[in-house]
Amino acid sequence: MNPPTTTALVEPAPGASSKLQSLGAALPWLLSFGLVGFVLTTQDLTGLWAALSGANYPLFGAALVSFLFVGLLLDSTSFYLCFKWLARVGRFGEMLRARAASELLMLLSLVVGLGGLAVYVHRRYGVSYKRASGILLVDLLHEAAAIGTLALLAGLLVDPSALPASAADDLTAVHRVAVGTMVFYGVCVFLSLTWKYLPDAFKRDTPLKVFSEIRAQWFAAFYVLKVVKNLAMGLFVAVGISAFGVKLPVLVGIAFTQVVLLVRGLPVTAFGIGVDQLTIPSLFGPWDPAGEPGQVLAFSAVYTCSLLLGRLALGLPFLKSVLRDARS
Repeated sequence: MNPPTTTALVEPAPGASSKLQSLGAALPWLLSFGLVGFVLTTQDLTGLWAALSGANYPLFGAALVSFLFVGLLLDSTSFYLCFKWLARVGRFGEMLRARAASELLMLLSLVVGLGGLAVYVHRRYGVSYKRASGILLVDLLHEAAAIGTLALLAGLLVDPSALPASAADDLTAVHRVAVGTMVFYGVCVFLSLTWKYLPDAFKRDTPLKVFSEIRAQWFAAFYVLKVVKNLAMGLFVAVGISAFGVKLPVLVGIAFTQVVLLVRGLPVTAFGIGVDQLTIPSLFGPWDPAGEPGQVLAFSAVYTCSLLLGRLALGLPFLKSVLRDARS
């Protein structure tokens, strides 16, 4: 009898791979519910029910619907232009439907949503997974650039002396995060524009190679689209939180919302559940009305749930047609 090979010794047991995949899919939800439990045991919940029942929901709903449609239009335009210019494929109507349907996968995590879009453009248009991944990284890079830009510019326009002491410290931290994000974006743009001068070791056929094909005016178009979209999100938060009686300065809302977006975009929790309930009260808590605790926490809960349900409502009508297109 031949001795067992090294490969056989290190191969996982049958079913181990599927168990690991299941654990990986469940982990963000476990972490989300763990964070929610932590919030419920550490936050002042005495005024939470009163805040939820006394909010101005018509105002919040109008702000939410406006943002959902504006955000979908801008994200779809960016998605369409990325593949039109860098892969020469796609029609706007199809790309809008695909981007809307991807919101269903974004509920799991940003990475899963982007993976779904890569599968769609591969099956629908024949774009290789490597190239599709690179193009989607371009879109993601400009999302980060918009976060840094608005956090920095809006933050610089805020008068620190007019803020509560704890909020002034948070503003300084926001500035640092924004500068770091913008430096990262600047380095990526510089490498893209000087790609042909880089050593050959940097120019292997990887997903990042697509960055060398971006023209300067394309960078500008992607950048402006994402800045306008994230500005709309900041305005939505500023208006939405006012529906809960919180008088938050608009510029503070725009700047601090970018940090909320940055943290909730990390692929560690499910759709920002739990993360929102930590970051929003931490950043906007100083504006909780005196004698009425729980207003900001109540907003964070409604914010998370409404975005989840709103994006479900956007994506479900297009799911069937997108799956049909991907199979054709």
